[in-house]
Amino acid sequence: MSTQQVILKKDVSGLGKAGDVKTVAEGYAKNFLFPKDLVMPATTGNVKSLEDKKKRIASLAAKEKATAVDFVERLKDITLTVKKKAGEGEKLFGSVTTDDIVAALMRHKLKVEKKMISHDPIKSLGEHTVSIKLYQGISAVVKVVVERE
Repeated sequence: MSTQQVILKKDVSGLGKAGDVKTVAEGYAKNFLFPKDLVMPATTGNVKSLEDKKKRIASLAAKEKATAVDFVERLKDITLTVKKKAGEGEKLFGSVTTDDIVAALMRHKLKVEKKMISHDPIKSLGEHTVSIKLYQGISAVVKVVVERE
């Protein structure tokens, strides 16, 4: 039985994850993996290209993580103020939305995407906390003060 080395382009259950170099039976590669475009031959050039790509991805991830850590430091001492209409008993008409929080951050010249913000609906005046997910495992907690408009 002859074998062949291949690089996985996509995750293949029971075989490995994308980017892995695997030795498989030649028939399995020829009849299943190549026709479904799941692998490419593990030539010297392809392996070097894969290693270079992994290094670029690791470098980019390190930069993103450093940026996230810096952003957490910048957010640490910031208190956001949001003005909303409220009725009796400090209950808001509606709630503070992620758009309101993004707008408040923009006033501090900080840009965050809506999908990064996670919070329970804020439906009352006062001080609340909002979590902003910046990177895998790195989140910032920001104080949001809701005042009467």
